[in-house]
Amino acid sequence: MRRSQLVRALECVHLALQRLLACIAALVVFYYEMTGSQQTRNLLLGIQTDSSPSNSYSSPQIVPFLVSMLQDPDKINQTLTEMAPPDNSHFVAYLEINSTTSELGLQASACNNPNDADHLYDISFVGSILHYSLAGFSYFEDLSTQWIIVDCAFDGRVSADTSTFKVFLIDHTMTNFTTFFIQTLNIVLPKEHRTTTGGAAIFTTTPLSSMAITDDLSSVVSFHVAKYEAAISITFPYDWAPFVPVQLDSDVPPSGRWQARVLATGESVAFMGTEGIYRKSPDIQANYDNYYWELPHDPIEYAKVIQYVNSHFFKDSWGWFRCLIGMGISFNIGLNTVVSIFVMVNLWRHDSIIWIPDIYPAIQRRATARAILLLFDGLWGSWWYAYESSLNQGNYRTGLVGTLYLEDMTRDDGLMVCLGMTYVCASLTGIRIQLIAVVIAYASSFAYRLDLVERLGLYVEDTHAFLTVDFNENLIPGTGGMDLWTIHENTETNFKLILTECSWLILAVSISLALCLLAASSPLHRRHRIWPTTPSQRVESITLITRRRTMKRRPNHWTLRSTLYNQLSLHDMDFTQFERSVGKIVGEQVGFVAPDEDYIMRGTTRYVSPSGVWLLGFVTVNDEYLVGINQYLFLVVNVLFEKRFFRIHAFRLDRDVASTKKQLLLPHHLTRWTVWNVSLKPLR
Repeated sequence: MRRSQLVRALECVHLALQRLLACIAALVVFYYEMTGSQQTRNLLLGIQTDSSPSNSYSSPQIVPFLVSMLQDPDKINQTLTEMAPPDNSHFVAYLEINSTTSELGLQASACNNPNDADHLYDISFVGSILHYSLAGFSYFEDLSTQWIIVDCAFDGRVSADTSTFKVFLIDHTMTNFTTFFIQTLNIVLPKEHRTTTGGAAIFTTTPLSSMAITDDLSSVVSFHVAKYEAAISITFPYDWAPFVPVQLDSDVPPSGRWQARVLATGESVAFMGTEGIYRKSPDIQANYDNYYWELPHDPIEYAKVIQYVNSHFFKDSWGWFRCLIGMGISFNIGLNTVVSIFVMVNLWRHDSIIWIPDIYPAIQRRATARAILLLFDGLWGSWWYAYESSLNQGNYRTGLVGTLYLEDMTRDDGLMVCLGMTYVCASLTGIRIQLIAVVIAYASSFAYRLDLVERLGLYVEDTHAFLTVDFNENLIPGTGGMDLWTIHENTETNFKLILTECSWLILAVSISLALCLLAASSPLHRRHRIWPTTPSQRVESITLITRRRTMKRRPNHWTLRSTLYNQLSLHDMDFTQFERSVGKIVGEQVGFVAPDEDYIMRGTTRYVSPSGVWLLGFVTVNDEYLVGINQYLFLVVNVLFEKRFFRIHAFRLDRDVASTKKQLLLPHHLTRWTVWNVSLKPLR
């Protein structure tokens, strides 16, 4: 006897734990849905992330050169003088590793390893760009007084990025050192209400006297605080025209783009780099980055590294449909959770019963419908959402400029797809599956999605090639000089990219479907029960072994017709009165259903268990009415305000027997005190 009691107790604990895990899994679904829906709503108006450092272009040879120059400035000056043309015109000195001696030095010819960006560092282009970009600064009026140095190892040159240009200037008196950098970008002209392309040059000049070599002779420091000067041109890089000097409002742009004022006119302007894609218009569907580069207080740091800072911008003005279909899931899970808490408290207060709710089954069909509607959203929106999410993940995964910022939205929609497909499979096979198993499989796949795509991706190599091509499409050719780096329009969806980046989702769905098929193929698929029984109740449990959705029924069976318009007949005597009233059989509820007791026996009479009543979507109110779970809180509002804001229908209860038809439940049928008496009990 004691052993059987112990086994029964352990079984109850085990099943209670399973129901608790199902409850936790439902709350995880609720969290995913809430965060995902919030991002979807924000996406309608546009989301801009905080600025964060991204890639950088270093000039690794300039600091060793500065060390050499500070050690022996006369020698460097003499070397440059000897390299100068006979007519003393300006020229370019290339800082390069000597192929013979392997030592760093200056040379008058081009860099050793030629590439497609070398035309930018030829004196014919260097002279022109410095002439026009520095035209507004009188102390650079005569470039023949400046030595022009090019670091051949500059990352912008090595990577053949023709949208950037960087040189160093040293005056012939060896007094000042200038770091000059220019980037093609977008310029916003608020006064003219337009955005155009152009170029921005930002440079800083540092007295050589402020520099000192570190003790280990490996680097240079300066006590001079960098002061940056800037100039812009709205015709660059297509037409040569003098750049216009501007005053930056701040060296650190607060909104991801520089705000400035034209010194000559006082006109306000803004400028920033952009890259990414849009469809129709950047104000309709967009997925791009705004970027600028850091202007550090240390001038040596600016000479060493151009550090880019990106902020990502997303917008989908057609995402309102996804926003609407996502609102119901989290709302209903939240509503069911609140009602279940009231029920748990009342069961404990009045009957000393610890009851663990199964929250998810009541909304699992909604989740399936949501997954189907996501398919329609993809077709209607030309798969923009799936495409731009996959593009972001692919760029991030491969080290290109990308972000996982919208992962809450992706995580939510992916889960709905996984749950929807699993529910369909469970319905077709007539089995019950535990929600926690599917949620764990999905959450694990999502957490390791980048590794899974690398290892299991369907078209990884094709995707990598496409990502590179798409990234390079940000570059718009110029007129033989610098090129423009900016956002570009996308008109086609690459489905190989979507399939590859969603390989983790395919794996999660496959695992979930495999669990369903494994359960369906099991010789015995028993659904256990955990509702406590006591000797005083004289309860005998019934074990249900049915896996399929039962037998064929006549066309006018009460489960197949609307009980709202067709009353029960004298021939409708199968199953319980409660099931006949609501038109559903608790034993045939499949999908994500936690282990429970569907029926209990009292003598020869079969009852639907309290957990079974909840599973069919109902609760008892004041032991008088049987109300739908999703209607209870609206009933509370009606009763508290003594006014019928919502139309509520309920079954009348005669002890443990439900009426055959619903009746209108008016506010005066309950009091402000009795309306809180919401509970569960076995029903015939």
